[in-house]
Amino acid sequence: DMLTHLPRAAAAIIGEPSMLRPVTGHNASSITDVHIHGYEVHSSKLPQGVSAIHEAGRVLGWVNDLNDMLMAETPDPVSAMFDPPHTTAHVGLIAGGTAHNITARDCTFKLGFRVPAGDDLERHEAALSAFLTKLNATLRTRHPNAGVTWDRNPGVPALKPETDGVAEALIRSLTGDNGTHVVTYGTEAGQFQERGYSAVVCGPGDIAQAHQPDEWIDKAQFLRLFSTRSTFAWTARRSARADDMIWVPSRARAKQREGWPAGQGDVPRTREDRRQEGRDSDQS
Repeated sequence: DMLTHLPRAAAAIIGEPSMLRPVTGHNASSITDVHIHGYEVHSSKLPQGVSAIHEAGRVLGWVNDLNDMLMAETPDPVSAMFDPPHTTAHVGLIAGGTAHNITARDCTFKLGFRVPAGDDLERHEAALSAFLTKLNATLRTRHPNAGVTWDRNPGVPALKPETDGVAEALIRSLTGDNGTHVVTYGTEAGQFQERGYSAVVCGPGDIAQAHQPDEWIDKAQFLRLFSTRSTFAWTARRSARADDMIWVPSRARAKQREGWPAGQGDVPRTREDRRQEGRDSDQS
């Protein structure tokens, strides 16, 4: 919709906790809902039933084997930038069963992948689908009510490091940070990049505090952010209306007037600001 109704932007800056460092790469991810269908019998008649929980264990074993295999692989150059430098598969939620002495009729769980920008999410999704298809066929031969169904949720595409990226260059010019930074969490940056935008992630705070009972961002990060946003706003407005902008060197009084502490960088001001400041001075 943005491409249809709005002019294409030169850069997309996605605000997520990066300690105000320019993040140029992040993982792709996906979650698949898996439902193992069993057949209930009393556990004393175990061979006549199909335990959905037992069969889910086969999928968990596949996940463990996959992780072991991926950890042993030599990472490609892009994935080597990440920590860990390889794809991981993970099951974090699982539920099933009726009673301790009944073979489980149902077992459900969420299976997720996190894939560095140098790897291909689709190859892992295809491998999972192939394994579940084979398991489903096997269970059908044991009982017509048994089997496997699964549903892949919309995933998050990776953000891939760009060559001479406009967004990256802009954030580096604003922050002065020329380091290489990638993260293993996901953002909307990959979606913007997929649609042709130059994208970068930059925001205050640390992901270590995200999704915690008491999330917090260090005050110093906010002060740095205000300074960076001021520079960004001045840069953008200067390019749009150059004759209406002037640059005012650092002055404690000007910063305090804007609610900024001294020592946080120069403050962008418009000519109207200066005219108002002159009227304030006349009245004092």
